[in-house]
Order: sequence, then C-alpha cells, then structure tokens
Amino acid sequence: MLTPSQLSDRVIAMLNGAKAKYRLIQHAPESRCIEVSKLRGHSPRLAIKAILVWVKMSNATGFHALTLLPGDSTINLSALQTELKAKSVSMAAPANVRVLLESEPGGVSPFSFNPDVLKIIIDPALLTGQDVYFSAGKTDESVSMPTEEFLRVSRERGAQILSFCNLPE
Repeated sequence: MLTPSQLSDRVIAMLNGAKAKYRLIQHAPESRCIEVSKLRGHSPRLAIKAILVWVKMSNATGFHALTLLPGDSTINLSALQTELKAKSVSMAAPANVRVLLESEPGGVSPFSFNPDVLKIIIDPALLTGQDVYFSAGKTDESVSMPTEEFLRVSRERGAQILSFCNLPE
C-alpha cells in the first residue's frame, strides 16, 4: 500500500501529465467530507465522496467500481444496481479499499490507478458546481479544480456518468 504522501504525489503527477488546471489547499487533518468542506470553505455538495463498491453481474462475474458522488449525499446501491443492470451491488470491504486503491478509507482519491480492476462511476449531481474538491490521498491536503477539468480528466481515464445518489432535502 502507498503512503498518503505517495498516493498524493501519484495523483498530482497524473493531473500534471493531463495538463489539468487545479490548485492545492492545505488544511487541518480531516477525512470526513462534511467536516473537510468546512475547513476548505465550500459547500459539501462540491466535495467528491469516493466509495468503492462490488458489482455482481452474475453468480460467476463481478467487478469493483469506484463511485464518486457529492459529499453531502448518500449512495443508493439499489439505483446503482438498476443503472448497471447488475444482480447486486454492495459496499466493498475496507481491506479491498486498501489493496485496490492503495489507500485507507477516508483518504480515497477519485482517480483509480488500477484501471484493469476498477471502473469509475460519477453521479451527475457531482457535476453541477463550478469547482470540485477532493482528497489526493492525504487528510491535510486537498485538490480544487474546475468541474469541467475534472470531468475531462475522468473521461480520459474511462469514467462513466450514471445517477445513483440520494441528495439531502
């Protein structure tokens, strides 16, 4: 598993390689979306919550997917199951987060460096603001980037757009 600094360096190198526009934000250590949004000074709706799920397509086949949704929303596994036409969708075990994403839960980057194993699925509710904010792996440093830049880089990495989150009232 990578250290948080190594994961952050990998994310930043990938963003630089993609010639992405972004800025780094230093803040007190925090891994919870709502709380880190307060530290960064923006609505949690603009924060990217990254959740690893297991998608079972049949009794014999399945795959892991990295789902990205607004920080103030919850994942709707049934909606994701319907969108993917899957047999079932469940939260991945924390051990799988560590192995597949090379990070600890709470420090998950919205970019997969294991594309043969993972799909990236973005809920469109995440794409409504001018900017998005996310962890690159460290709990005391975040990335801010224009939403259209995030979408461009994500699509270059094979991301899909599907509706699957529950927004707060």
